[in-house]
Amino acid sequence: MMNSSIDNDYALGFSETVAAAVVASEDVRLRRLIATSLREVGVAVKEMRIFDALALECGRCRLFVVDCDPLTADHAVETLRQIRQSESGNDCAIVMLSHEESVDAYNAGVDMVLCKPVSVNMFMARVRSVMRRYKVII
Repeated sequence: MMNSSIDNDYALGFSETVAAAVVASEDVRLRRLIATSLREVGVAVKEMRIFDALALECGRCRLFVVDCDPLTADHAVETLRQIRQSESGNDCAIVMLSHEESVDAYNAGVDMVLCKPVSVNMFMARVRSVMRRYKVII
């Protein structure tokens, strides 16, 4: 298992088969739960409160997990569209947590929309499924 630094930045020295991830959510408890679950399987995780700076992380990570509420969904989808259209955006998985399925999210390139509430076990199983498509083992 990889060590993650105290400030939740990416761990150094991760292998090509292990993902680095960004988890973005304004809900501190949910963000920490997701980040902890990913860290337990060896994923280096950077936590973000808001998703405005997500595009800056493109190329540094293989997985984006974005939690959005109905008020921020349109902005989140547009940000994720920009990530997918970027040069390294085709090489990363994008998972969005939302209160409802979103055709706009899928059209923007999101790999999977998970409706809240979702159990940690189901979340991890679905993330593993998406990551297998990108040939990343977690």
